[in-house]
Amino acid sequence: MHPCLKLEKMKFIQPILLGLAILVGVSALLITSSTIGLHQENAEKIKLNQNELLRLKESLSETKTINASKLSRERSRNLELEEELKKIDAENSSISSSLGDEKSLLNQMIKQGQESAVKIEEKKSELQTLEDELKRVTERTVELQRELPVLEDQIRNEEDKRLEMEQTIDERQSQLAQYPLITSVMREHFQRSLRDMRNYGVDRPWLEKGESLALSFHSVDFNTGLITLPIGTEEGVREKMIFAVHKQGINLCQIRVTVAERHHSLAEIMPMIGHPIKLSDFEEFNLVVM
Repeated sequence: MHPCLKLEKMKFIQPILLGLAILVGVSALLITSSTIGLHQENAEKIKLNQNELLRLKESLSETKTINASKLSRERSRNLELEEELKKIDAENSSISSSLGDEKSLLNQMIKQGQESAVKIEEKKSELQTLEDELKRVTERTVELQRELPVLEDQIRNEEDKRLEMEQTIDERQSQLAQYPLITSVMREHFQRSLRDMRNYGVDRPWLEKGESLALSFHSVDFNTGLITLPIGTEEGVREKMIFAVHKQGINLCQIRVTVAERHHSLAEIMPMIGHPIKLSDFEEFNLVVM
């Protein structure tokens, strides 16, 4: 760099450096002055604290003296109280022992009173039961007194009935003397009637025209038109008999018996009559002899 330029630059920087030096000096002076003032203030506070500490020490010494005196008095008082407590404990022990005895005696008395109360209640219950029984017996006695005339009338009635029964027995014995003759006549009439009924059952059909039977079919075959009936010759069914099948007032069809056994028979549906297809709608039917 040229010596002239360097010189001019130094001339320009010097005032700035001088100003900075002055500013730093003033700042240091202000800081020093502030530190000195703060130090003085702290010194005064320390002095005040020291004075206060001395005062507190003196007060503490006085308080210790006073407390020591109070403590001595309290210890003496505590000793007196301990003695009094011992006496009170001894008295309490004696009173507790006496109270325990009294309490035990009182419990015994209460127990005896309770037992007596229970016995009294039991006696009251027994007395009430006896009173109820006496009342019931009295009422029953009154009822029996009322019923006594009725019983006497019943006894008289029974006596009259007995006399009538004896009279009836005498009459029956008189009638029984003729019983063998009457019995032989009745036996002969019964045998003759039984013989006539057997002959009548053999000579006439059991089922007459117009008679109605309520029954259910064992089976219905619409393909062959055959129906199995649960009745046979034992019930009066004969071959070639014709029945009208009714249900709820409707003539469903007519059937003709083709085979008749003792307890069942086989019938065929007669064509072009009624509505045989409705037989499947019902389980029971009415057969009317045609």
